[in-house]
Amino acid sequence: MFDSLKGAEGGIDLIFKVDSTAIGNATYLNDTITFRSNDDIKYETFSEEMIHAVQDNCVYTKSGEMNASRKQIEYEAKVLRDLVSFNFEVDSGYHWVGSVGSNPQKDKLYEKDYEQWVQSVAKGKEPVGERFNEFCGRWTNDAYDNTPSTATFQSKTI
Repeated sequence: MFDSLKGAEGGIDLIFKVDSTAIGNATYLNDTITFRSNDDIKYETFSEEMIHAVQDNCVYTKSGEMNASRKQIEYEAKVLRDLVSFNFEVDSGYHWVGSVGSNPQKDKLYEKDYEQWVQSVAKGKEPVGERFNEFCGRWTNDAYDNTPSTATFQSKTI
């Protein structure tokens, strides 16, 4: 997937920086990944921001498309991290990032249903797109609930 950044038209030059005024532990914007501190440079933050770089440069390539689909973008990155990490970390008490911020008061079964769905996809029992939009709609992360989610899942090989 990250090879797609090399193959993007003209290649992509990513900038990495540390800025104590950054909002959140890490952010991606305009080919720049910013970490709030050196302590925030971890697998979890780095991999998710790299996924955003791929989304921006290889998937949501039209101007403004990333902002028009903010909730979708964030959720896709979390689902992808869970799918990639599933086989490596699930036995060591893996924390499902696609359920981060979910509100059990709004959807009591979301976390259990999400975990079962990711496991089914990771094991090749169903395609990711079949229920992606359902779970994205059920995801109630307070940070993104009032942000646009106009896109729907489309399979794209990158």
